[in-house]
Amino acid sequence: MGPPDLKKMLTVKMKPRQDSYTDQFSRILMVKVLMVTATVTGLSWLKDKVTCIVPSNHGTSGGFVSKACWINGMYVFRDLTPQQSSFYYGIPSDITNDGMNKYGALCSTKGPGQAKNNFCEPLEKTFFLQYQWFPMGVVLLTFLYYLPYLIFKFVNQDYELLKSLVKGKKQDEIDYDTIIEKFFKGKGSSRSLWRILANILVKILYVVVNVTGFIVIDSALNGEFLGYGASWVSWLGLPDHLMHEYTNQNPVKAGNHLLPGFALCQVRSEAQDIKTQFSNVHTYICELSQHVLYQYMLIILWFMHVIGIIVSVLGLFNHMGKVIWNDCIPSFEGEEIANLYANLSIRERELMDYIRLKNIPMFGEMMKRVGDMNGLPRKLHSFNESEKAQS
Repeated sequence: MGPPDLKKMLTVKMKPRQDSYTDQFSRILMVKVLMVTATVTGLSWLKDKVTCIVPSNHGTSGGFVSKACWINGMYVFRDLTPQQSSFYYGIPSDITNDGMNKYGALCSTKGPGQAKNNFCEPLEKTFFLQYQWFPMGVVLLTFLYYLPYLIFKFVNQDYELLKSLVKGKKQDEIDYDTIIEKFFKGKGSSRSLWRILANILVKILYVVVNVTGFIVIDSALNGEFLGYGASWVSWLGLPDHLMHEYTNQNPVKAGNHLLPGFALCQVRSEAQDIKTQFSNVHTYICELSQHVLYQYMLIILWFMHVIGIIVSVLGLFNHMGKVIWNDCIPSFEGEEIANLYANLSIRERELMDYIRLKNIPMFGEMMKRVGDMNGLPRKLHSFNESEKAQS
């Protein structure tokens, strides 16, 4: 089994679809981007390892420490200022200084013999365990973005029926009388009403889904994701020697606020035999190379979510405009089309728009037949012939 084809995963076939372009952004493009993110970070999950600095005199192996830290999770002290940090964000120069006194100076919460230092308040630890579940979490998130489309498919089953009546048929084989009877005779108005309301709900759900996805990722990343994009753009505006000088933590790299590449880890080691008993707690500095990849994938997700929220809101406003302002007929298409659309219900207009996307000649024929049914002047032949010529 070869590596996944990322190009194929990101490819979107351009073809007429039942839902609008704004909906397709969330249920197609967002889902594909999330799946690529899950695939790329999943490969990192399988291959990248946590590596910790383990002195030779600690009586334990680096392999054990790395695996123990992967399981227990790693942390930094976010309260540290850049001047108080070492070369690594959130890690003091002296890792025994895990607290701060009333003067704002770093201190150790444990004195000689591990006695508690009452004059030193412990710093708050921010733990990172996202590397354990991130690829699986992103996969689960894709279902959230696809949920409104499942509701859309259920609500718009008449689209599927209309599609079945015309799919694979030549122009002279289409049963126009049956289509008009089923969709354009004004029957089932109550069913049409609930479909209209349900479609509005679908548009609202797309907005809710994009906002919820943004908030879920933010909650999973210790509340640092919402402002991540702005911090990243601000960081990109710095001179090159400030952006990449790791020995200078002022300013801090935007990605390290979100997921630092280095963190602290504590491992307890114990041993006992007939003669002796040993017990100790070690603190190590560990590197998380997978976090560097996550930082780049998450900045893509940040911009995609911002765009997704804007697109879904625009989709909702556009749909509401079509529903509420019944007099706003697309007159720019021509007087005949405007007059006919003015005699159609909201649902009938949506079906006519769908026919137009799928089959231009059929749309012209339907315009003539529905126009005759509504007693409108038969002036649509010119439209039909011109559209045929264009197609």
